[in-house]
Amino acid sequence: MKEKNSRKKVIIVSAICLIIALAAAVAAIVALCNRNYQDVVIGFTQEITVTNEKAEPEMTAWELPISQEGRYSFHVEWQVKQPAFVTGCVVKDEQGEVVFAVTGDSVIADSVEKRLTKQTYSVEIHYLASEQDYIRFVTDYITHDRDEIAEFELEESGNGGSWIVDYVIEAKRVTNAAAAFVFVGVIIGILCVVLLLALTKTDKGVKCRFDERQELVRGRGFKYGFFTLLICNAIGFALTMAEIPMYAEAEVIMATSCFLGIDVYAVYCIWNEGYFALNENRRTLMLAFAVIGVLNFLISAVSIAEGTMIQNGKLTFHSLNLGCGLLFVVIFVSMLLKKICKDRKDEQV
Repeated sequence: MKEKNSRKKVIIVSAICLIIALAAAVAAIVALCNRNYQDVVIGFTQEITVTNEKAEPEMTAWELPISQEGRYSFHVEWQVKQPAFVTGCVVKDEQGEVVFAVTGDSVIADSVEKRLTKQTYSVEIHYLASEQDYIRFVTDYITHDRDEIAEFELEESGNGGSWIVDYVIEAKRVTNAAAAFVFVGVIIGILCVVLLLALTKTDKGVKCRFDERQELVRGRGFKYGFFTLLICNAIGFALTMAEIPMYAEAEVIMATSCFLGIDVYAVYCIWNEGYFALNENRRTLMLAFAVIGVLNFLISAVSIAEGTMIQNGKLTFHSLNLGCGLLFVVIFVSMLLKKICKDRKDEQV
């Protein structure tokens, strides 16, 4: 009777907390949608004429008014058809301090997050028609070491001619919405696990019961999963130290290491009869894992359609749903294959 009451309390409390968490997530989404976050965009088309390694105009300047203090990232973009033409972009505050600078012939770049105060920043677009102009720009705004300056290879611009280039410079407001949603998602996930533990028991209890052999198997599974996580993190650390390009954001790499560790633990325990508790309904648990996997794939499909899964050539945190979906699919398939093998073995006996 005590276990039955305990199970009811767990289900009721978890359900109430889950409803509160979902309501909080909905309220946060509505608040963020109604809040006016300012993104300041400068877009223009410029014709540049070069004569005797001199550009006309040599520079254009624009104002970038920031009316809300906060964290921003700069996005700059310009594309030049062949022959190429080098441009330098620099953003300064009212005191003349450089906030952001970038140069190149064709550029699609985003800056790291920067805290901007309420003031009018200036954006200078320098048209670099010669190696001297390029070295001067890089030395003044990017690096003071001439040995670090890359070679100016675009000789075509110095020979004269005209170029028409489209420019976009954007100050994008950065919010904590993603972190808040991840936090709420983790809470909802924990509550769902608690509910799942309570609803998949064949008896009136909440705790999982394992025999001694299963405990040994689960201990080995934890060990193999831990070493998998350790090896993945070591590989990620080595690649970062070697400055090898990573095609995923840091949080995606960390989450992927966790997913792999969990998969190793789960698959090992499943195939060695240590995953399911003695008082656990296997069919209900398998069905729940399949549903969770499908839901994560549906969310991933939305991210792919919106183009948020991959940005700047890297997997973003929006790809975590895909990783989570694959995690549950691997576990579900392992459960299914183990069940098929066990049923065939029982039929032969």
